[in-house]
Amino acid sequence: MGYMVMKKCMCCLKETETYVVRNDSNNSDLVLCRDCELLFFSELSEVQVDIIYPNEIKRELDKKVIGQDYAKKVLSFEIYRHILRIKNSNIINLNKGNIMLIGPSGSGKTLLIKSLSEIVKLPFVEVDITAYTQVGYVGLNVYDIIKSLLKEANGDVKRAEYGIVFIDEIDKISKSSQNGEARDVSGEGVQQNLLKMLEGTIVRVQTDDNETIEVDTKNILFIGGGAFTGIERYVRERSFKKIFGFKENVNYNYDSQNDDLRRHVKLEDVINYGILSEFIGRFPLIVCLNALTKENLTTITEKELEREVVNYFSLMGKSIKIKRKIVEDIVKRCLNHPLGARAIRTTIHEMFKDNLYDLAVRKDKQIEL
Repeated sequence: MGYMVMKKCMCCLKETETYVVRNDSNNSDLVLCRDCELLFFSELSEVQVDIIYPNEIKRELDKKVIGQDYAKKVLSFEIYRHILRIKNSNIINLNKGNIMLIGPSGSGKTLLIKSLSEIVKLPFVEVDITAYTQVGYVGLNVYDIIKSLLKEANGDVKRAEYGIVFIDEIDKISKSSQNGEARDVSGEGVQQNLLKMLEGTIVRVQTDDNETIEVDTKNILFIGGGAFTGIERYVRERSFKKIFGFKENVNYNYDSQNDDLRRHVKLEDVINYGILSEFIGRFPLIVCLNALTKENLTTITEKELEREVVNYFSLMGKSIKIKRKIVEDIVKRCLNHPLGARAIRTTIHEMFKDNLYDLAVRKDKQIEL
């Protein structure tokens, strides 16, 4: 973008101080005002999608997802980049950057990606990769992912080709478990089968009507996710070697917090974890999420209590007031729970299951718990 004293837009012929210089297919300069640029490049785009700026995306994410401010900022920009690629697909080649999310269970990985897809209104599928097998084996194979994406796009191939695929549980298909034992070779086979699809290839999808449709995956945004439990160990070891060389030092402090260590995860740590180098290499951006804080869990608990208890009783004509002690007890139980925020709903049901019937049949309209 350039800023000069009055330039004539080649589209509407109006003079403007703020203009954009673009290159057309013949490499000639196009001088466009802001309004015409949006209109002109929207018309040239194969897929119609609204431009949403990173700050707007993050603002919407803040309404849906508690915490993870850093991850929200990075993902907001990356989704904005994906939109720019869509808008300019016929004008300029822009590199695609798949993303790997690493964070504890219940930290918000799935919710973040689902929320992003809702904001940008692009076709979206979420898959648990452990349900897939190598091509040629009985069961789902990786090409079924594209078939699901095409369904989400209502059969619109072009929209599917710019959709978003969230592949969860990537850590579960690593070559070895964290106790050093080798896993089933099918996990490595699934990684191998995904390579071409992540990079960009033509996938032939057979529809329910037995029609074969070709889908190009080169512009699909793939986002991987996994807890990668214990990956901090490899960050510690790498830091240890960097500071002390390869000799063991018994005085080295291994007690750094996991969140601090996770923030420094690199490709080599993921490879040491058991993910193929060729596979993780298709995810140039690694974004690490923190475990949710006590304050995060408190906010989530308050929202879940409203959804699970307060709102239901309001439909019965009853007003429920929940004491602060209840919220604090739930947060305490979930703070170090391996399921993170996912444990909150289960804890609420466990806490209230013996009393909900009695509360429902009571004649009181005002109830304090």
